[in-house]
Amino acid sequence: MRRWRAEQLTLITSDGTPVVLAAESREPGELATQDVFQVSGDGAYLAYAFGGALHVRGADGVERTVADYGQHSQMRFSPDGRRLAAVVGDERAHIVVMDLESGDVHDVATLPQGVRQLEWTRDRLVALSANQLVAVPLDGAPKPLLVDYGIERFAAGGDRVVVFDRQDQATHVLALDVTAPQDLHELTSVEDPVTNAALTLDGTRLAFTTQLAVFESTGDAKPTAISDRFGVHSLWFARDGRLGYASTESATVLVGARAQRFDSDGQIAMLRFDPRTNEMLVATQTHAWDSDKRLASPPAGHTLLGADRFAGGVVMWTSH
Repeated sequence: MRRWRAEQLTLITSDGTPVVLAAESREPGELATQDVFQVSGDGAYLAYAFGGALHVRGADGVERTVADYGQHSQMRFSPDGRRLAAVVGDERAHIVVMDLESGDVHDVATLPQGVRQLEWTRDRLVALSANQLVAVPLDGAPKPLLVDYGIERFAAGGDRVVVFDRQDQATHVLALDVTAPQDLHELTSVEDPVTNAALTLDGTRLAFTTQLAVFESTGDAKPTAISDRFGVHSLWFARDGRLGYASTESATVLVGARAQRFDSDGQIAMLRFDPRTNEMLVATQTHAWDSDKRLASPPAGHTLLGADRFAGGVVMWTSH
């Protein structure tokens, strides 16, 4: 028997008024949090997935849609906040890009083997399709960057891409520049699979997690473990370079060499950073909070799955 979950996306406006943006039932785990809803880096747009479509809402309330967005789809705002890329189509093989100012949507590539992961670099997209890492320009044909059956995931920032390649019971951490992919080089290798990875906007700093540790490095320095936190499920760089990570019990924000840890009395579902203030935002099952205060609670009988700030209020993704 298939199990379904009733989900809802609610905007708590700046005056505390709840506005239900969407509600539907779907299978748990069908989409990751960042593929259900995201706020652009400048805080001007909210993108959310409901009803088989991707909805893009401006802070002024004007909304546009991209059709055929569902299971295994992905969305990513560009670093400059001007575009939104999404994976759509019956086989989730089409990459489209919306110009957020005009609302125009362009089909930029079709990858017949599907898209496992999609990220922005400075001026183009990078996709993981089957066993290939592919550069996808906004105008022109896709170009393979790396072909290897062991590629599990990658991170992107600036013109830099870091690939996590699982071979011979080790994960090899490989770095390349999308403008010179032939200069592929290995930063390190770790025994365990990598569970999360992120690069800063300029690509200079890397962080990644295994089930047993959090690693960080700058440039081509060898990544070193900065925490033995077990089971980290959220890992993000804020736009100002702050690093945040969270397990179910606690969240940590790292600024330079200074770490600030926040223990939670409820199970943490998600950590993000406010796109405008760069402050930490954490969602537990019962409320959303930042480093100073509780921001919002879900409706009675609902469990909070994720939250973010938008249009002066708080967006909450909940289930019941």
